[in-house]
Amino acid sequence: MAWQLTPKLVVRSGYGIFYERTSGAIKTDLQLSAPFFIYQNVPAPVDMADPYPKLNVNPFQIPFNVTILRNPTTGAASWRRFDGSAFPATSPFSAKNNTFVDPLLKTPYVQQWTMNIQFEPMAGSLFDVRYVGSRGNGLMARLNLAQPLDPRVTPVNGFNNIFTSTGALIAPDFFVKPEFLGLNRSGGFRQRSNWGQASYHSLQANFRRRLGKWVTGNFSYTWAKSMDNVSSDGGVIEHDGFNLANNRGPSDFDRTHRFTGVYVVDLPSPTRFKALFGGWSLSGLMTLQSGSPFSALGNATTNARWAQPGRVRPSFAPGKTVADARREGPTQDRLNLYFNPSAFTDSLDTWGDAGRNILRGPSQIQYDFMLGKLVKLRDSQQLEFRWETYNAFNQPTFTNPASTLAAGGPGTAGVIASTIGGPRTMQVALRYRF
Repeated sequence: MAWQLTPKLVVRSGYGIFYERTSGAIKTDLQLSAPFFIYQNVPAPVDMADPYPKLNVNPFQIPFNVTILRNPTTGAASWRRFDGSAFPATSPFSAKNNTFVDPLLKTPYVQQWTMNIQFEPMAGSLFDVRYVGSRGNGLMARLNLAQPLDPRVTPVNGFNNIFTSTGALIAPDFFVKPEFLGLNRSGGFRQRSNWGQASYHSLQANFRRRLGKWVTGNFSYTWAKSMDNVSSDGGVIEHDGFNLANNRGPSDFDRTHRFTGVYVVDLPSPTRFKALFGGWSLSGLMTLQSGSPFSALGNATTNARWAQPGRVRPSFAPGKTVADARREGPTQDRLNLYFNPSAFTDSLDTWGDAGRNILRGPSQIQYDFMLGKLVKLRDSQQLEFRWETYNAFNQPTFTNPASTLAAGGPGTAGVIASTIGGPRTMQVALRYRF
């Protein structure tokens, strides 16, 4: 809908539903998963006439045909063949990772809506303010259905404790549900399905201005919030996969503020010495944006330790909140302690209560400039000279800090050890057009 209220004021609005193309992601999951693909050491000599006994597992069979042997004295566990015999030392069994596609998968779709006001305050200028929102429904993502159970709460596979009699942790691969036995606890049965939900809201402002025939400028600002429970169709729901709401937080790519400015100045040509001083132009691009969010992560063996997922979040230390974890000040002054890791503690036998992507990395600023000259030769022939400078002020752009806490201590959590992008770079070009 477009409605011209006055000759200089227009209101626009729109709504749409857009369906996602899913074929590529499904193909990748299928070709790298059982039974089409399996990773297993094969001892020599190899007899491929009957490969599955040599592979120790039949990739067409889930759960795998394996059994668990428990030490009657300590309660320690180990893998055995289906008949109870030991696997050969040259080809021991280890729990497998696989991705499977939900046979009832539905096509994901996104709803998008917008309303904006365009106003021409003066000739050659345009001011555009808009609200843009969207909602992703049933987006594709992967969730590990083989997430272990806590045997002290729900006895599983004959276990009712996570420790042996000597106090050692029993491997969580033995605590998966019986229907997933032989699959890895952190990614053994990653099912691709409609797990993802996302929303986006933003205020977007844009101002364009042309001064005569020499100066053009375009300045844009966005104030936005993108929220989801997983940020890519190849991502795996982290932490407690069976609590999707607990994984909702700022998207991995969320940027609260973003400002860009682009300008082009065609320098006027004097009447005299036009060949020398005419045809010059100056342009530039500046980008300022908030940092990207990240999560504080804990050590797998000391957080939700009966499950030990690949990405597990710790708990807040007693009396601490996210405000205590955040630190203020210039990034250069916080390179060795960007955030406060003492605000977190190991969750031990519970799921940590620290949220997903509650911290935010360093902001980013960059200025690029270009100086050019266009020389007309004859007819349609031109010679163009360009001198371009990227990151003109040589400002470092820091990566997010290390965010994984070591067992029983911070380790390197909070330390920024590298940058992204590059230093100031200049290049010169000469182009002949004909």
